[in-house]
Amino acid sequence: RGGGLHCRQAQGCEGVTLERYAAYKDSGVEWIGEIPEGWTKSKLKYIGNYINGFAFKPSDWSSVGLPIIRIQDVTGSSDSPNYYSGEIDKRYLVNPGDLLVSWAATIGAFRWRDDIAWLNQHIFKAQMNEAVCQKSYAYWLLSASIDELDHENKHGIMMAHLTGSVFNNFEVVLPPIVEQKAISSYLDKKTAEIDEIVGEVERSIGLLR
Repeated sequence: RGGGLHCRQAQGCEGVTLERYAAYKDSGVEWIGEIPEGWTKSKLKYIGNYINGFAFKPSDWSSVGLPIIRIQDVTGSSDSPNYYSGEIDKRYLVNPGDLLVSWAATIGAFRWRDDIAWLNQHIFKAQMNEAVCQKSYAYWLLSASIDELDHENKHGIMMAHLTGSVFNNFEVVLPPIVEQKAISSYLDKKTAEIDEIVGEVERSIGLLR
């Protein structure tokens, strides 16, 4: 939000400090608040293309071919994927590192970390216009946007689904590209540190048991 993340160094996280900018302006958007001078706002529909997955039917499922990415596959709640061995439009292919947004049941933004796969319905593949929004920054931007949409629409109760109109017209903030890279690098490093701490605690609990 409008606290301002200022980075001394754009590459990596060494030398990164957090401080307020010299000047701020009103974004005109309640959830964003004030933003630093030089930052802009936009709507999600203007900074990327969001492809909904293919409507696979149970009769399409197979035990061979490429896996089908369902919501339970992006959330990690399933280790038994379905597969599809046919041919459909290549726009439904998901590659490692692609950004995905589940818009039904479990709402959230995810980085796909597994092998190439087909995308099922109820999930968007986010193809960002990297001239205005870097892919690395977009992951954090989409995550924050979905958190805010959930708060606005259900007062903290998880949404049953996210409509395309609400998603596309949601207003977001865009720092300059160099700052987007620094912000995402900083957040990636900090969350990796947290994940490592959580992993150590879980291993300790296992040993205690």
